[in-house]
Amino acid sequence: MGIEWRNSAHGKKVLHIVGPFGFSCHREFMGQIKKHSAGPDGQHFDVDLSGVTSLDSAALGMLLILHDWQKAKGSPVALRNCSKAAKENLYLANLHKHFSID
Repeated sequence: MGIEWRNSAHGKKVLHIVGPFGFSCHREFMGQIKKHSAGPDGQHFDVDLSGVTSLDSAALGMLLILHDWQKAKGSPVALRNCSKAAKENLYLANLHKHFSID
């Protein structure tokens, strides 16, 4: 599993996640999120899930924590370029009600 921050062509921060997304990456994911969501209120960023090969309940929980942190700051999070495996699990868990998913 790998996590890498990039800037999009539109100047947004994009968090790229590659490989299995689950409990084994909890520490790395939460550390990166705490570090980058500590910026100014209203800072928007996307999460790119194109490289995710599997997504478990721990990953869903981490995404919900991220959602809550950013919502409190008035800054939504969008899940972009979802792999088929990620998209299926996100919709099964009804996370499409909390995130913009594509």
